[in-house]
Amino acid sequence: MNFYQEDNCFTKQENKIIDEILYSKEFPVFYYKDQVIGDGIPFFSHVLITKDTHEINSNYANFFLGIAYRYISKVSKLEPKQFLRGNINLTLPFKGKPKLHVDHEEPHYQIIMYLNNASGTTDIYKDKKLFKKVNPKKGRIIMFDKQPHLANSPTGKDELRAVCVMTFNTND
Repeated sequence: MNFYQEDNCFTKQENKIIDEILYSKEFPVFYYKDQVIGDGIPFFSHVLITKDTHEINSNYANFFLGIAYRYISKVSKLEPKQFLRGNINLTLPFKGKPKLHVDHEEPHYQIIMYLNNASGTTDIYKDKKLFKKVNPKKGRIIMFDKQPHLANSPTGKDELRAVCVMTFNTND
């Protein structure tokens, strides 16, 4: 399994822009009834790169792609062939159990950028066993190859868990 984690990955200017995006009244997010098909756990999302056509869908996409490319080249020798999807996901406290899943059936890498400090770990599994629990911390970025994972609920009343999730494939 390939797993990478770095903290403090955003510049001061990027931190400011991220806050402006997240807390803007004009930032368009849409309600989805399931985080993973059939889990019944609602969340809000902003699509940066569409999952079906892999096309840029947002004025914010290039900002987050820039961070992703910088991070990938810093921690690995991977060369993205195509970004398959990108979303900003906003989760409030929920009841229920998150569902273990992979984002795509084909081989891919996943990047998760934590956009704020929150509770609600990301749990990554390998061979059906918990491999890593990652706490959300603003500026932390993780990247891993196709592995089952889940996102746990933030625990504070009215707490927001904000992440940018991107997936990509490589020529390997």
